[in-house]
Amino acid sequence: MFLSPDKDKQAVGSVINCGATTNFETLISISRVAQPIEKTILLSLDGHPSNTSYKVTWTSNNDIELTDFEFAKLLSFHSRNTVGDIAKSHIHPKN
Repeated sequence: MFLSPDKDKQAVGSVINCGATTNFETLISISRVAQPIEKTILLSLDGHPSNTSYKVTWTSNNDIELTDFEFAKLLSFHSRNTVGDIAKSHIHPKN
């Protein structure tokens, strides 16, 4: 878990395994600490978290960066930042 500087928001890494014919997925989601069920998935990567590299950095109370992951492992990402979002996300794979 990665807490925002004001400790109001959290980014959480989790794993999904949908069965024998699909690979593990690493999900990075964001929510308010007081409302963890109401979350937004920011990033989905192919592979188990123990075998997948990424970095989560809060740059302010309302801005979060997701970096240092392999572009080839990217399955989906939160593509727009809109009014009402929990925080503005900045998503950058490794160079």
